[in-house]
Amino acid sequence: AVSTPEVARIHELPIELEAPYIAEMARLAAEQQLGSEQALTGGYSVYTSVDSSLQLAANNSLRQTLVDYEERHGYRGPEAHVEIDADGGDEAALRMLRGLSASGGLLPALVTQVSAEQAELLLQDGSQGTLAFAEAQWARHHVSPDERGPAPKTLSEVLKPGDVIRVRALADGKWRLAQIPSVQGALVALDPENGGIRALVGGFSFGRSKFNRATQSERNPGSSFKPFVYSAAFEKGFTPASIVNDAPIVFEIPGVEKAWRPQNDNETFSGPIRLREAMVRSKNLVSIRVLDAIGVSYAREYIQRFGFDPKRLPENLSIALGTASAPPLTMARGYAVFANGGYRVKPYFIKKIVDPKGTVIFEESPVVAGKDAEQAIDPRNAFIMTTMLRDVVRAGTAAKAMALGRGDLAGKTGTTNDSVDAWFAGFNQSLVGVAWVGFDQPKSLGERETGGGVALPIWINYMKTALKGVPEIPLKPPGGVVSATVSGDGEGLVDTGAVSDWFYSEFPPRRFVDPLTGNEGGRSKQDEEVRQQLF
Repeated sequence: AVSTPEVARIHELPIELEAPYIAEMARLAAEQQLGSEQALTGGYSVYTSVDSSLQLAANNSLRQTLVDYEERHGYRGPEAHVEIDADGGDEAALRMLRGLSASGGLLPALVTQVSAEQAELLLQDGSQGTLAFAEAQWARHHVSPDERGPAPKTLSEVLKPGDVIRVRALADGKWRLAQIPSVQGALVALDPENGGIRALVGGFSFGRSKFNRATQSERNPGSSFKPFVYSAAFEKGFTPASIVNDAPIVFEIPGVEKAWRPQNDNETFSGPIRLREAMVRSKNLVSIRVLDAIGVSYAREYIQRFGFDPKRLPENLSIALGTASAPPLTMARGYAVFANGGYRVKPYFIKKIVDPKGTVIFEESPVVAGKDAEQAIDPRNAFIMTTMLRDVVRAGTAAKAMALGRGDLAGKTGTTNDSVDAWFAGFNQSLVGVAWVGFDQPKSLGERETGGGVALPIWINYMKTALKGVPEIPLKPPGGVVSATVSGDGEGLVDTGAVSDWFYSEFPPRRFVDPLTGNEGGRSKQDEEVRQQLF
């Protein structure tokens, strides 16, 4: 009996798609709908809105970016070290390796021999492998997020026999040294027309951490929150051509000894600047001045239209710098309002639940933009904001996204103080995606790690697959907006340095020339009175 081969196995459906965070969300939702016992034993089928190809792209893009981050910041050493039997006793080593689980495509391996140029590996399945020095040269000693040791000159400086390490397979069949990331990330993508979640990854490895950072985390979005403040300002009479002074500002806070002196990220100032350019260059001081002009109370009330929890919105000017707290899914819902023309949709991921007899006992009826979804903001506002966020991609902090070769991409990077949180929220008219990177216990990612450097690559690699073959849809202005050419001060008639921009028809510049007709126009007395009342 002992010598009889074991052929017993668990009889269950094989996993066809790796989407554990969504699967857990579906399990919890099914338990709420059916009750715990029925959900787990009743033989029900749950169908989700997730697209399998998009989910695979999300998995791969998040993991690759986090692995790349780890390589930039150095090697923390082997996971463990064991004494190797000089007689080659592989059985004990294999039992130890089989006790470890693969994590995000990173496989455990035991170093059996090391020379200057290569190491011999014992893999979990009992096979042998070779690790070349070229695939481990990144492994400078990790000191801190901003400091690494010297580059190794030989592989034996990095590894020694008995080290338990992680490796990942490359496309050419070679192995590369890896380590399980200490940093975390999340990515969520949804359809802006109806809120259907197309892909969601809540962390590097569900097996190591069940915490879903895409839905459960509450992190500061930094500058990726600024579009909501600008959107509020446009309802108060500001325009993309409005001039605001990008200069030092000091706020004396009653009861607080030290005054608040906010800064731009690079601690430089541009002086008077148009709002469009301020968005492209992510000017903090401009955002604060705009918020101060329209009022914090009004802005908080307005921003709730995008689906944000009022309890997570600070009641002070710091909200202009993204000190609100929100998970990536909430940010995606907010950006969907810009993408779909101003409608607030409700994210969903369960399409239907079917009982063992094939009867549909639950089916989602999503609200659809332009039909039954609530109009959250003026369509003109959504249009103008989209043109500004497209400029951020074309020439601003998200210019790397132009590598996708598309003209319909819009979005905003976000980096909080000391680079604790890094974000990118981006979209076109068919898909919204939000990526976040940070540590679970908040600390600096490193002074050079920004939203554009560490979060944007996740989004780019994902969208490369998600938008393949998707045609670009021309962005058409809605009724009630006018295009006008204005001078350097954003208000007067055409002169040197004039630019064209979009305006609400009731808030045109004081004097302008319509670029389509060549006719001169301007604000009427009634328009001016309305403008004054709003301010």
